[in-house]
Amino acid sequence: MFRPLRDDTLAINHLGALTMDAFSRKNSPAYKTLTDFLALINFKGCSLVLCLSEIDVRVHYWRDMPLLQARGMNFEAFLQAKVDSFIARVDELAGEMQLPSIILWGAPASQLTSTESTADLPVTGDNQTRNILTHLLNSCIIKTISSRPCKLRFSTAFYGMVSDDFVTNTAWLHDGVHLNFALRDHCFELLESVVDQSTLATFSPRFYELQHAKFELQCLAREHADIAKAPFVRTWLQSDVPSALSLTHDLGQFSLVQSLAEIGEKTRYHELALRRIA
Repeated sequence: MFRPLRDDTLAINHLGALTMDAFSRKNSPAYKTLTDFLALINFKGCSLVLCLSEIDVRVHYWRDMPLLQARGMNFEAFLQAKVDSFIARVDELAGEMQLPSIILWGAPASQLTSTESTADLPVTGDNQTRNILTHLLNSCIIKTISSRPCKLRFSTAFYGMVSDDFVTNTAWLHDGVHLNFALRDHCFELLESVVDQSTLATFSPRFYELQHAKFELQCLAREHADIAKAPFVRTWLQSDVPSALSLTHDLGQFSLVQSLAEIGEKTRYHELALRRIA
């Protein structure tokens, strides 16, 4: 989150990429780094805060969502299974380490699609698509921890960072990606009541305004320049070329590509995007 942290922060540990799936399976080196770190400190009575990035939605879940729809499968059920597995693993970790609770700090709003993107953060889906997926993940986590006993708490500043159409307000970001340090105290206020366990989740009241929003897949025209100049990028491309990872949508045939080179010499192409419709 922020450095320096407050005086009552016992210790901080930076991990490598630890996705929800890898955390659930315990098969990431970052997971062992976390448990080794906890074994070295006296954290009795303390709460562990895990900061969730948007890597799950930016690279993974967006690839799955259109394919699931094409196969007549339910994305909400898919996402619920991911959250259930993650929460079960969190509860197990809390029991192993004798932690009173584990607090999940939700992912911030996504970087903008073009000018604010960075070369080392590959983009899958545009800004609104990734923010909508983050919202769907947040909603699933909040609903799940509110409906069953578990040691997970949840807090996020996400709902102060996006418009009604899920466009990121960059005033919250100091470099187009990371949270503005000036907002540190606001974020700690959101965390306080989940740290003392007086509530299960904290977020902006705007969550309730967006809770029942409806979304659909739409076709988006894009320019090459709109994509981060990254070593690789995964995106849905409108194409007549058959692919093992493709779907036929009402808007045409879409295939999943791994790099800009697969788009060829085209300067414009069409991809799938999520948009709010109600």
